Amino acid sequence: MPAGSAAVKLFLGAFLAVSLLVPLGAMLLNMAGTDIAAVVRSPQFREALGHSINSAGAATLISITLAYLFALAVLRSKMRFRGVFAVLGTAPMLIPSISHGMGLVILLGSNGILTRLFGFTRSIYGFNGIIAGSVLYAFPVAFLMLADILAYEDGSPYEAAEVLGIPRTSQFFSITFPYLRKPLISVVFAVFTLIFTDYGVPLMIGGRYTTLPVLMYQEVIGLLNFSRGSVIGSFLLVPALAAFLFDLAARDRGNQSFVTQKKAGAGSPPGDWAAALYCTVVCAVIILPLVMFAVLSFVSKYPQDMSFSAVNIARTVNMGAGRYLANSLIMAAGVSLLGTALSYFTAYFTARTPGKSSSFLHLISITSLAVPGLVLGISYVLFFNGSFI
Repeated sequence: MPAGSAAVKLFLGAFLAVSLLVPLGAMLLNMAGTDIAAVVRSPQFREALGHSINSAGAATLISITLAYLFALAVLRSKMRFRGVFAVLGTAPMLIPSISHGMGLVILLGSNGILTRLFGFTRSIYGFNGIIAGSVLYAFPVAFLMLADILAYEDGSPYEAAEVLGIPRTSQFFSITFPYLRKPLISVVFAVFTLIFTDYGVPLMIGGRYTTLPVLMYQEVIGLLNFSRGSVIGSFLLVPALAAFLFDLAARDRGNQSFVTQKKAGAGSPPGDWAAALYCTVVCAVIILPLVMFAVLSFVSKYPQDMSFSAVNIARTVNMGAGRYLANSLIMAAGVSLLGTALSYFTAYFTARTPGKSSSFLHLISITSLAVPGLVLGISYVLFFNGSFI
């Protein structure tokens, strides 16, 4: 290996260690034994853990099912405006998870727009609200991952199966399912971790249905108890650790097949109409909360005064929103430029250079995606506090 490549890989490894591994280690070392016992034995923790597993499991199943059908419709049908549907399907990624919960409150809350319009009586708060908001939040990630998997599926076995007269059901279990099995496990890990570690949706619409991230938020932000928060944060790392171990085990046993001919959609008028209808309904559901944000921005005071005005925008600007927006744009631009450059070089060297160091970079880089922002934040506070002063 050239000396330059080794130096770059050493730099990338050091960066990942300092920005991820060492802070997480500092957080784990901050845990006191008494706090570990107190947290694990508390009824609130056990209840929140059960809530997190149940809600994340249900939302993961729904998200992946909907996203798989959506990806099939976009990639396998010949309906019109497939590119438009693909873009709209990723629109929820434009807003943070807490905004999805807020959008559901605006639409289906006790005084929500749809609640008042149709007279709904069932409460959206609690388990049902967390499921709905989590599906909105995780759907784009599941769709992008599944669409990427389906886009590179080899179509040659399907042509041979058609020539041999093998039924479509047998084709699915003999060709499609074996192809999807291993990458689908990665999708399940990624989506489950994303939902399991999110606090925005449960905080906004969970009500008394407390999850682990909300419990950690209450301990750290509300009570400033960093030790107990670190204990809860360590449990939030379990899905990330499981995903890491799975990827480590499957790293050298991946699918070595190559695509000789991309699988094309069959395309039939009834199927295309059904695909278009399904995509339209899904896009309408996921876009509606975004539209409500834009509409309510110009409503004077919902629900007392529904007249349109710019008073809310003016009040927000007077509160210093312009300065906050500038700060956000500067940070986002810096992170985008630096993050893209580091991600490119990490991906290049892990894909183009062999060795254990490349495997280490690959595994650590994908694991960082699964670490909750709240956990990373508390680890940074504990490790970097005073480090550069």
